[in-house]
Amino acid sequence: PRPGFLMRLLQKPPPLLRRVALPVLGWCAISLCCALAHAQTPASDLKKLTLAICEDQDEWPPYSWLERKNGQKSDKVVGYAIDVIDTIFARHGIQYKISLIPWSRCLAELRQGQQYQMALNLSWSEERANTYLLSRAYYSTTNNYYYSRKKYPHGLAVNSVADLKQYPVCGILGYNYTTYGFKPGEIDQSAKSFES
Repeated sequence: PRPGFLMRLLQKPPPLLRRVALPVLGWCAISLCCALAHAQTPASDLKKLTLAICEDQDEWPPYSWLERKNGQKSDKVVGYAIDVIDTIFARHGIQYKISLIPWSRCLAELRQGQQYQMALNLSWSEERANTYLLSRAYYSTTNNYYYSRKKYPHGLAVNSVADLKQYPVCGILGYNYTTYGFKPGEIDQSAKSFES
């Protein structure tokens, strides 16, 4: 089959994307993510539809968040990731709509390829690379861990990723912790959001 728009985009990114993309540090390479079922859609066909994009409802500033007006959340999603897709899609006349939904649901629905054709701000893992068509990284982050000073007043003895495994570790449902050396299911991911 003829290579689709998204495949061509990944093979030869536009100058703006090349200029703003940060090197992959081997840790948390954040990508645009597309369902494989739509990977071969020609650009001319994409102009006829509106791509449905999902993103985590907890927001991810400065990459994506709901714009505030008078201290109140609006319906407009803004941020660096939005600027990147605006630049790419505008050049090709592609319309899109972003929905902020629970992250686990975003990934599950993207995997099905029905409701959503794309997700924003997805970190790389082997499982995700086998499931989705990932773009080149367009930013990278530095991993951190947080701990209770009350329980550990002298800090934690963490000199390597492997050292984390001696402590109880928790995370958010559906988030990727492979960069910390944890496989899915090895940490408590019962929190459904940053607030819980």
